[in-house]
Amino acid sequence: FLKHDLALSSRKSPDAARETYHDKVSMVWLPVGPQWRKLRKIVAVQLFTNQRLEASEIVRQNKVNELVLHARACCEKGLPVNIGKAVFTTSLNLLSTTIFSMDLSTYDSLHSQEFKNVVGQIMKEVGAPNVSDFFPILRHFDLQGVRKSIRGAMNKSLSIFDQISDKRLSLETG
Repeated sequence: FLKHDLALSSRKSPDAARETYHDKVSMVWLPVGPQWRKLRKIVAVQLFTNQRLEASEIVRQNKVNELVLHARACCEKGLPVNIGKAVFTTSLNLLSTTIFSMDLSTYDSLHSQEFKNVVGQIMKEVGAPNVSDFFPILRHFDLQGVRKSIRGAMNKSLSIFDQISDKRLSLETG
């Protein structure tokens, strides 16, 4: 990131990203300028310094240990390990512990599957070729129903984050 940061800027944003205004706030699509430099500084200073990475090492190690314990428990019960779900749950919990100081999911929870489906839908919509990406005049027609689909997925993800924030706040005040 520190050496190739310009490669993470000024990319052409797909129509789906513009629909959610993600192209106005993401380092990936912002052109190099004051907003991009501000975000890059935050990322470089707050997330990727050696000091920050070393401070979060124990959290990462705990999440890996939880994954190993889950795999061991499945083996002892003679159950198959769903690698995709286990890795997604581990990654989700690593991020949520870092951001919210709490796990978002457990390995046997349907909640992580719901969130995985929402993230997958967003990735599919943003990553899929859209006619309007090639013919901008067609943006106004939304021929593939992308706008409704991406808005629905983004609203669902925001709803999940609202629930998480409310839960976290109730833990602190309750």
